[in-house]
Amino acid sequence: MGTLLEINGRVFEINNRENEIMKGWRKKRRMKPKPEPEPEQHEYVDLGLPSGTLWATENIKDGNGNELYFAWGDIKGYTSGQVGTDKYFSWTGSNADYKYGTYNDSDEVNWGMEKYNKTDGKSELDAEDDAATANWGEGWRMPTEEEFEELTTGTTTAYTQVDGVNGVLFTSNVNNNTLFFPSVGYAADGIVYKDRGHSIYWSVSLVDDGVNDAWSLFINDGYCDVSNEYRCNGFSVRPVHK
Repeated sequence: MGTLLEINGRVFEINNRENEIMKGWRKKRRMKPKPEPEPEQHEYVDLGLPSGTLWATENIKDGNGNELYFAWGDIKGYTSGQVGTDKYFSWTGSNADYKYGTYNDSDEVNWGMEKYNKTDGKSELDAEDDAATANWGEGWRMPTEEEFEELTTGTTTAYTQVDGVNGVLFTSNVNNNTLFFPSVGYAADGIVYKDRGHSIYWSVSLVDDGVNDAWSLFINDGYCDVSNEYRCNGFSVRPVHK
């Protein structure tokens, strides 16, 4: 004799094999879905500063560990070997390749910039144009001008070497945690400048009184400060998480 099964008020008899099949089917139905893989994790440090910003411990690099340079608002980065061939980081002349327009001094409102200008009123990058979000995923983003200011005022700095690489070591005035920014140069007009002890890191913030410049963290040997730089230049990106 088989097994009696009631469905919607009607009774059915099924044989033992059908019963085993249905048990297996019900078991499969109860199985939890396979979890999606977690997004790639990146290390960060908490400097204990008032904003609660968590700073990544490394810059955005390519799959081979090479430093990448980004124009402001461009999510595609370029290695030093690509600068001068695949990318010039210029917005004038025959090599102009800035994503958001060509510099135009006869346009006294937007200066040739097609996005993040006086007309659209945008003062910070949208998530879709944020290199940190695009390359590392949701939750990561480029720092704001205010976060760079907080970093420089809430820490002490020293020009040093870490693993044979020159750069600036930030030591928190709150909890003594440290954060290292390597001196990896910058790119402009088809050239990578690495021999000056410089590094420049993009923020997400446009300069208030103009559309040509965005805020950045400028590092030169032991000196560092928040400065405004041309949007078309190729700088490093150090993501933050909050």
